Amino acid sequence: LYVWSSIAQAGVNLAANMGAREILLVGCDNGPLAKNHHAGEQHTRWKGVSPEHRYRQYRVGLQEIRDVLEKRGITVLSLTPFLGLSSAEEEFEEACVKKGLPPVVKSFDISPRRGLSGLWAKIYSRIRGPLGTD
Repeated sequence: LYVWSSIAQAGVNLAANMGAREILLVGCDNGPLAKNHHAGEQHTRWKGVSPEHRYRQYRVGLQEIRDVLEKRGITVLSLTPFLGLSSAEEEFEEACVKKGLPPVVKSFDISPRRGLSGLWAKIYSRIRGPLGTD
């Protein structure tokens, strides 16, 4: 199983190795949407690298595996709910307004915690609920 840039790349490789002939990516946009990204507190393993840098690595990694799979006759496509590539952010923000949702989602650390910080997080979540939800 080949892993370099993202879990999506590994998933595509796994699907191909299990016999998939067509692989559809859903929700693997490889870029921020209306300033929503995982480079902040939510994904601490990015270690201070800019979202642009990490998302570029995601895209390059998926292109790399897609090129190899095309030679094996396997198709990799990305699905998106938007009607146009240039209007994705505008459509996303309009959908948020219609549904009464914030266009920017509050980010919080979802990585496993160990030691005293992990113990404190468990105690705090039992008292007030999961961190980052208020």
